[in-house]
Amino acid sequence: MIDFSIYDKKALPIGVDNFEKVVSSSTPSYYYVDKSMLIYEILQDGAAVHLIPRPRRFGKSLNLDMLHQFLALDTRRDLFRGLQISRHEDFCRRHQGQYPVLHLDWKDVCGEDYDEACYMLAYELQDAAAHMAFLRESRNLDTAALAQYDAVLHLDEMPQEKEDEEARFQAALQAAPLVLTQLLEKHYHRKVVVLIDEYDTPLSDAYPSGYYSEMVSLMRGIYSKLLKDNDSLAFAILTGCLPLPEASLFTGLNNLKVWTGKSDFTGAYFGFTEDEIKAMLAYYQLPELLDIMRDWFDGFQFGGGRVYCPWDVISFVDQGRRSGPGAPAMYWVNTSGNDIVQRLLSRADRGAQRDYIALMAGKSVWKTISRELTIRDLDSKGLDGIWSMMVAAGYLSVRSEEDDGLSELSATNREIRWLLSRSLQEWLCNKCGAKSDDMTAFSLALKRGDPNAAETALHAILSDLFPAHTASRGGKHRVDFDQRLLLGLLLPNWMARAEVQSGEDCVDVCFRVSDGRGIVIAVRDAGEKRDLNPVCDEALEQIQENRYAEALQAQGCVSVLCYGIAFQKAKCNVKLQRRGR
Repeated sequence: MIDFSIYDKKALPIGVDNFEKVVSSSTPSYYYVDKSMLIYEILQDGAAVHLIPRPRRFGKSLNLDMLHQFLALDTRRDLFRGLQISRHEDFCRRHQGQYPVLHLDWKDVCGEDYDEACYMLAYELQDAAAHMAFLRESRNLDTAALAQYDAVLHLDEMPQEKEDEEARFQAALQAAPLVLTQLLEKHYHRKVVVLIDEYDTPLSDAYPSGYYSEMVSLMRGIYSKLLKDNDSLAFAILTGCLPLPEASLFTGLNNLKVWTGKSDFTGAYFGFTEDEIKAMLAYYQLPELLDIMRDWFDGFQFGGGRVYCPWDVISFVDQGRRSGPGAPAMYWVNTSGNDIVQRLLSRADRGAQRDYIALMAGKSVWKTISRELTIRDLDSKGLDGIWSMMVAAGYLSVRSEEDDGLSELSATNREIRWLLSRSLQEWLCNKCGAKSDDMTAFSLALKRGDPNAAETALHAILSDLFPAHTASRGGKHRVDFDQRLLLGLLLPNWMARAEVQSGEDCVDVCFRVSDGRGIVIAVRDAGEKRDLNPVCDEALEQIQENRYAEALQAQGCVSVLCYGIAFQKAKCNVKLQRRGR
C-alpha cells in the first residue's frame, strides 16, 4: 500500500537548481535551506571579482541563481519574503532589483576537439544574447551597437574556412561576453553584474581531449576582456571546482578575490551544517537518520567548520521518507567518474599504495598540498599534483597543517572510503586482468569461514595479476608488486569499516560484518624461497600477539574469523582460526 503521508510534506529539491522554482509556493513546494545571507556577505565585501570554488553537488548553481534572482531588474521580491536577507531592509532597498545581469553557464562548453568546444561556447553566448531580444527595440543603442548584438546572436554563422576567418571568429568569441555587458549598460544606464557558473569546465574537459592549450588561450582572452578594465562591470561572481584559478587563465587580473573555503565566511553557505540537517530531519520526522549521516557523509571542511554535501543529505532524507531508515546509497560518488582516483592508482609507487590503503581504512597521511593548482599539475607535479587535486575535488580533507607545508589528509567520509575501495577493485580488474567473479568468490569465502575456497579464488586472482603486472614492470616481480593492493579484493562496504596496520612485508586488517561476526586478516610476503605454511602460522601468531580478535569482541562481535595469508609471487596459502567468547 502506498504511504500517501509523505506528500503532506514539502518535496526535496533533488537536482533542482532554479531558485524561483525551489522557493515559490507553486506545486510542488520544495524544502529550502536558507542561504540568502550569502548575498549580503558577498556584496558587503566589495571585491570586484569573486571566485568561489567548491566540489561538485555543493549548491553552487542554486546559489548563483539565487543571486541572479535577487539582483536582476526583473526580480520577484516575493521570492525572498521570509528569508534571512529580507530582514536587512536598507540593504534590500539598495541592491535588490538594481542590476542588469549577464548569467553564463559553461557546464556544456566541451567537446571531443577544440572546434566542437568552440561551437558549444558560441551556442551558450548566442543563447544569452537571444534572451536579450529587447535590445533590438532599445532607443539607447545606435546602428553600430545593434550590429554588435547581431554579431553575437549569429556567431555560428561566421565563416571559418580560411586562417584569417578563423582568427576573426576566435576574436569574436573572446569579445562576445564583454560586448553583451556593454550593450546592457548602454540600454539600462546601469553597471552590469556578471555571473559565471562552472568557470573551469572548459579547461577540465579540454585537458584529457588534447586541446588544453588552445582552450586556455581562448578563455584567458574572454576573462581578460570581461573582468579587467571593463567599465560596464559592477562586479562578477564565478563558481567552479578548482580551488584557485589557473595562473595563466587570469594573467593580469588584479581585482580577483578567491574564496578558498579554508577560513572565509562562505563556508556555511555551500553545504549543509549539522544544525540545518537537524532542522530538516525534525521537519520530516526522521531524527534517527542523523547518526547514519554522521557515519557516512560528514567530513567536508570549509570556512573553519564541518559541512555535509547537500546532494548526499537530501537524497538520503528523500530515501528515508519514502522507504524508512536504511543503508545509504553512494549518492555523491555516483554523480561523476573517478578519473582522479584511477590516475593515482595507475601511477602509485609502493609508498603511494600504502598511503592509499591507509586512506581507504580511515587513516591519515601527510602530504605536501599545492593551493595554487592547475590542471596541468596532474602531470607536471606527479603524485603531489594528484593528491592536491583530490583535496580540491572533495575526496580528501585537510585535518591539520604544519609550518613546513605538510598537510594531514584523510578520506572525507565513509562514502569516499567506499569509493576508494571500489576504485581499487576496478583498477585491478581493468589494468591487471583480475576477474570480478574471483574477487567476489574470495570475499564470500572469507565471510563464510571457508579457507580452502578463499585460497582457490585468491590463487586464480594472483594467476591473472602477476603476469599482467610483471609485463607492465619490465619483468620485475615482488619488489614492485605491493600486497597491500590485494586488500582491494574485499567487498567495498567491508573496507569502509576496516582497521589496517601495515609494515614492510605485512598487512593486518580487522573489520566487522553485518551479522555480528568479525574478520581479521594478516597478510605476509613469504619472499622468494620460504615455505608458505610457516609464514601463515607466523601471521596467525601475530594476530594473537596484537589481540585483534579481542578488540573486535570488545566491539560486540560474538565470533571472529582469523585468517593468515601468505604470498609467494602467484602462489598463496590461507589458514583459518576461529575465536569465540
